[in-house]
Amino acid sequence: MTFLIYSVLTMNKKNTIIVKNYIFTTVYQMVSYIVPIVVTPYLSRIFGPSGVGIQSYVCAVTSYFTMFAMLGTSIYGAREIAQCRDNILICSTKFWEIHFLKVITTFVSAIIWCAFFLLTTRYSSFYLAAAVQIIATIFDVSWFFEGHEKMDVIAVRNIIVKLLNCIFVFSRIKSSNDLWIYILSIGVFTIVGNLSLWISIKRYLVHIDFRSINIRRHIKNTLVYFIPTFATFVYTVLDKVMIGVITKSETENGLYEQAERIVNIGKNLVCTLPNVISVRISYLFASGNEREIMEKFKISIEFYWLIGLPLTMGMIGISHSFVPWYFGNGFEQVEYLIYIMSWLVLVVGASAVLGRVYLTPSGQRARSSKAIVAGAVFNFILNLVLIPKFGAYGAAIATLAGEVLVTFMYLYMCMEFIRISDFYTSSIKKIIASVVMLGFIKSGFLNKLATSWKLTMIQIVIGAVAYFFVLYILKDKLTIRILKKIVMLRRIN
Repeated sequence: MTFLIYSVLTMNKKNTIIVKNYIFTTVYQMVSYIVPIVVTPYLSRIFGPSGVGIQSYVCAVTSYFTMFAMLGTSIYGAREIAQCRDNILICSTKFWEIHFLKVITTFVSAIIWCAFFLLTTRYSSFYLAAAVQIIATIFDVSWFFEGHEKMDVIAVRNIIVKLLNCIFVFSRIKSSNDLWIYILSIGVFTIVGNLSLWISIKRYLVHIDFRSINIRRHIKNTLVYFIPTFATFVYTVLDKVMIGVITKSETENGLYEQAERIVNIGKNLVCTLPNVISVRISYLFASGNEREIMEKFKISIEFYWLIGLPLTMGMIGISHSFVPWYFGNGFEQVEYLIYIMSWLVLVVGASAVLGRVYLTPSGQRARSSKAIVAGAVFNFILNLVLIPKFGAYGAAIATLAGEVLVTFMYLYMCMEFIRISDFYTSSIKKIIASVVMLGFIKSGFLNKLATSWKLTMIQIVIGAVAYFFVLYILKDKLTIRILKKIVMLRRIN
């Protein structure tokens, strides 16, 4: 659906690469959604809230070491490669410089992890299994292919790894005693996927004199990208760590983890286009093509409202019927967490458009990092206040509040580039359609039906039809434009 909308909006030869990348990214995103959707109910019943909570907490702690190992090279590396990819010698040099820097930071991170492991007494076997995720960062070169806009290479790799992991879960994970094996498999399959990219990388590189590489020149810039990455982790991962430390409850972490998994599906859908288009806009900024930059930015805003609003309202609408049959016993409170966290789809989507489509490609990562740091500090303080009183609910509220602050600061920073009215004028009709959609989903005659997967499917279909029908009646320009191009395509075929 998202690919269809975007492709008809950008149907011309100049956008062939973006549309191609969007196809592969969307296919990968679909697999990324389908695999967890299939696996999560199985794992929820195998491990229960407590086991899910342990896995969430251990992986959250481990991700800090992984984050330090990466040191901001993912976004920075993609941007650097995008700006020099027309010169294969410079591109090859930068690749090895950034890669060797990451090898060094991974080694340092591994040493720090060893010290942490020797001092910890809780979950030691699970931490040992999760350590493979740190090692996997050494072999990750996906940022290089992102810089070349070769999303097909990344997508195919990720799809295969996801499917293999799914097969492994159903064939090997049979009881709660297999939790450490499941955590280990996450890192092992990540390594397999990362190594597979090295098969394709040779064709994009030439031989260089390794004595001429200069790693130091990248340290300052990677730190610029690392600071906001670290701050982002504070309010996306630290929540789970603080829930575990403050509440001492594995169940609270398990509930939060499951609600976040569902909401992340919506967040990823809304953020897909900004993430794909970011590399192209970095290239356009380097070439000074302001007209096309503004065109891409406006398309991103329209796409954001069209997809973000119904996803947010839709998750609120179906959570009551969805949670019981999907997660099983013990996860009932996930429904209420989704009520709070579903708004992250809109908030994070807005910051993705502003940050990934303008601030980062235009070289303002250092400036935008101030907003992320402010949001992280605000989130941390709220966590200290709210988690002791409300547990996972407090963490959800703190996360939402931190993201809202970041988005408003981003909006202020972008005022030199856009008018505020450009951001919300196209939302009015979509808000009306989303509210009507929510009314249909929560209507009385549907509430009389027994809670099951069939009811959830009925709600999704009715909601989607209601949403786009109302947009058509209100003559929403974007909806009419999409319909006209679809009709035109059918006539051509």
